[in-house]
Amino acid sequence: MSLAYLLTVYNIIMSWLNLSFLGAFQITLNHQPLTHFRSANNQGLLVYLALKNDKPLSREVLAALFWPEETDKDARNNLRQAIYQLRKLLGDLDKPEQPYLLVTRQTVQFNPDSDYTLDVQDFLQAVDDGDLATAVSHYHGDFLPGFTCDSLEFESWLRQERESLHTLALEAMLEAARDCLRNGRYAQAQTIARQQLTLEPWREQAHRQLMQALALAGDRGNALAQYDSCREVLIEELGLEPAEDTVSLYEDIKAGQYASVDAAETLLPPVKAKHNLPANITPLIGRELELARVRQLLTQDRQRLVTILGPGGMGKTRLAIAVGRALLENYPQGVYFVDLAPLAQPDEISQTIAAALDYQAPDRDQALFPQLLTALRQHQLLLILDNFEHLLAGATMVNELLQTCPRLSILVTSRQRLNLAGENRFELGGLAFPDRLTPEDAMAYTAVQFFVANGRRIRPDFTLTESNIADIVRICQLVQGMPLGLLLSATWLEMLRPAEIAAEVENSLDFLAADLSNLPPRQRSMQAVFAHSWQQMTPGEQIILAKLSVFRGGFTREAAMAVTNANLRQLLSLVNKSLIQRQMNNGRFFMHELLR
Repeated sequence: MSLAYLLTVYNIIMSWLNLSFLGAFQITLNHQPLTHFRSANNQGLLVYLALKNDKPLSREVLAALFWPEETDKDARNNLRQAIYQLRKLLGDLDKPEQPYLLVTRQTVQFNPDSDYTLDVQDFLQAVDDGDLATAVSHYHGDFLPGFTCDSLEFESWLRQERESLHTLALEAMLEAARDCLRNGRYAQAQTIARQQLTLEPWREQAHRQLMQALALAGDRGNALAQYDSCREVLIEELGLEPAEDTVSLYEDIKAGQYASVDAAETLLPPVKAKHNLPANITPLIGRELELARVRQLLTQDRQRLVTILGPGGMGKTRLAIAVGRALLENYPQGVYFVDLAPLAQPDEISQTIAAALDYQAPDRDQALFPQLLTALRQHQLLLILDNFEHLLAGATMVNELLQTCPRLSILVTSRQRLNLAGENRFELGGLAFPDRLTPEDAMAYTAVQFFVANGRRIRPDFTLTESNIADIVRICQLVQGMPLGLLLSATWLEMLRPAEIAAEVENSLDFLAADLSNLPPRQRSMQAVFAHSWQQMTPGEQIILAKLSVFRGGFTREAAMAVTNANLRQLLSLVNKSLIQRQMNNGRFFMHELLR
């Protein structure tokens, strides 16, 4: 048992106020439960203040968050009464010299220096400290499951926090179980794998980890039975058979040939309608499998929110448009492309959607978004929201669209996930390229096909030959199959030979630039692509990413922590922003070579 865990237990015993929000809402003061909250809004206010205790919060903001339907005067009065009731309940009125709430005429703050414990805070701190076993022990369940109050705005915030903590907990459990398997702690690995399955019974990685832990502990019969349980859940919940890695693990255990195999993650595959989709100028090359998978998510799997994730230059927009065009017959009221790149603020999203739909609000004096929701309520259509990464605060609007309009589906492209419940993330990587020089079958690789096709638009006589195959393959390797990198490289064929292009790409990222008027400015050079991503990062993330660039060919979590002091939560933040990727089969992280 870790020292951090023992200290936490000690603090809980000694602390005057104990706040527990994971699994259920439970509060004790001097070891006595607090239950006499006047309303759910009062409970929600305490939750919000406790989790946002790093700075004072404006009364105006709190009033609007918890009583959005009330007038400003009534909302502020409700807040005033709620604060009084909380102070009374927490004993602040009796001991004003040691208050839990710091209250002024303008602000309210939960006192971070007061005598309290908060399970959410303990969980996050353990993750930040890299003590994943302790973090897992703190996570007794999802964040306030089933909690409701009179504010949809607060409940929307609550859902996002719940999803974020849920995802982080699963990642921490996955890593902790992997550590246990690696170090021979098979009983603990079983416990942690079962924790994952309690949160998500269909989580195939956890089923594999449990099969591994049971088999390595000598319980071969239950390891094989776990496969049957996994298969039953997957078929019932998702309509899918187990992944190849799961089947292979089962066969190895059955044959008595099992050796430790890390869990792998599989991607779940998804009258002519009106549309405003941009016309295709060039054919879609090398994305047939990705196109089929996203289509399956939206149709066969009936997922209503799919996010195509990837770094800048991967071709997310191009794939999304192709998906929309392929699904025109599935959406009677249309498929509409909404370009969010020019927007500066999330509140501009509704206006841009309305413009794409050619929708005119009947009442110009009322807010646009509620009228838009009413208009779309019974429409079966697909919205493609392109370039969402700089407007993530607008994710609540996406959530409200999906909740209010049951026949609406949304396809998002972004460098960063929206972190909404029900979001299906499709990570888009580079085109396939050869690991070795293979002139005989090089054109079977989609990256080579893409480069040659774009080269022929620059030079109609350009072709793949024995003399240039090695250089073209080298270009594909240098940009790691990134479509934009291949396109920018091919534009130089008018002046340079493939060998010269490969040498320039290897020498400097600045070389990958072209003044193509039909490309947006942010994609006319790899430096511009990187600058756009850099602006979306915090200063701390910028420092970590810069330090991670020393790794060539990938790195482990432990190596990243040793070099950068980055914890799992910070690494996952970079994964969420498509700045690094994670290989679920072995837990390693890697950075695209151009970005590195």
